[in-house]
Amino acid sequence: MKKIVLLTIGIALSVLPLSAQRAEERIGELINRSDWFSLEEEYPALKDSVQWPFLRLLAETMICANFNRPEEATRKIDTLVTDHSQFIGPQNVYNLTLLAAILNHIEGRHTLTIDYMKKAEAYLQKEKGVAPKGFRKNYEYFSKYSACPSPSLSRPDRDITVRAEIDTLKSLAAGGRQEAYLIRVPAMIHGRTYRAIFDTGASSTFMTEEFARKAGITTIVNDSFPINQSLIGGGYGKQGILDSLQVGDIVFRNVMVIIGKSDLVEKLSGVEFILGIDFMKLAGEFQIDVERSTVTFPVKRTPLPPTGRNLLLDNNSPRLKAYGSDNKRLIFHFDTGNATSVLYHTYYQKYKNEIDPIARRDTVTRGGYGFLKASEELIIPSFKFKAGDSEITLTNAHVIPRENRSEIQGCDGSVGMLAIMTKRKTIVNLKEMFVRFE
Repeated sequence: MKKIVLLTIGIALSVLPLSAQRAEERIGELINRSDWFSLEEEYPALKDSVQWPFLRLLAETMICANFNRPEEATRKIDTLVTDHSQFIGPQNVYNLTLLAAILNHIEGRHTLTIDYMKKAEAYLQKEKGVAPKGFRKNYEYFSKYSACPSPSLSRPDRDITVRAEIDTLKSLAAGGRQEAYLIRVPAMIHGRTYRAIFDTGASSTFMTEEFARKAGITTIVNDSFPINQSLIGGGYGKQGILDSLQVGDIVFRNVMVIIGKSDLVEKLSGVEFILGIDFMKLAGEFQIDVERSTVTFPVKRTPLPPTGRNLLLDNNSPRLKAYGSDNKRLIFHFDTGNATSVLYHTYYQKYKNEIDPIARRDTVTRGGYGFLKASEELIIPSFKFKAGDSEITLTNAHVIPRENRSEIQGCDGSVGMLAIMTKRKTIVNLKEMFVRFE
């Protein structure tokens, strides 16, 4: 299932001309090109050499915002806007205020969201040269949630393990030669148990219109919520609130639900309910055990490994840092809702000379939200990459040779269940922000 993407406001951060100091130049460069993985890696060694306090604070703000520390990011934004506005400039004051609103909306802190939108509005009125970036439309959208309670999660003080269904699917590739897997977990709504796709690639819990009616969803946004607008099959749907759902002994309350129009999802049989990363973030960590077909939510989270963080969230969409066989960095969309794995056109362009001599061509039909599309892809015998301290080998790896609208921007590919199935267990920690394959 392709992704349910939250409303996005472009955050274009540009810093003032920097001094000749290497640390300041490097941090400014990484911020301006939005290279958050490199910024997180390099900042500890650079920060003591940075002479400008605002630049240190800006770097820390963007690290917190992208590595799932929204409350800390918001506090730092407050300090930047209050104490350093003369250094970051009017447009960035406005952009950072919008970023604070977005972060709070994603976390369901609706009162704070409106507070920051009001601050942004006041700033627009004060600074006439600031580009509003669709302010009014976004303000109206956020305001619809102003009276909604925040999502929350309650659980007993022990590990919670649920039995997962890991289904082997018939690949849609010609001849059915590509392996494909789908993971579902039991989720109870109003006393009835359903099979929900366990999908890190869904930025919010998702339901079809028919399923939402059965679940008793209170609709907040009618037929105007943008879903996957930048991707093939994108359209509009609804958004609403579900009072609660339960996974094992974990209760998820005040769930913000995306509701897809039936005519956009009817092509994907069996997709009624997707449990998204909103639930997983509140749980903190989950572990997929392939041998036992279970998903465990531990009460005591796994410590950050020596290899460090390799996961960030871009608008609630997970990005996995990995390295290819040439030790060059790759960025993958980490998507447990992807039944396979695929390398994008961006990867093909980097390694075309190595891929073409060993690839065979095949016609592949891929499905996502609102689409099924057949196109020609390349298949290479194997593809190896390293994530953390683990090496993953994908056999008959698929490569998309031409640019298309099913690709997630900024990624070299999508790593899904096919990669997870190569290992005994996969740990995903959304507090310390890492994926570990064991």
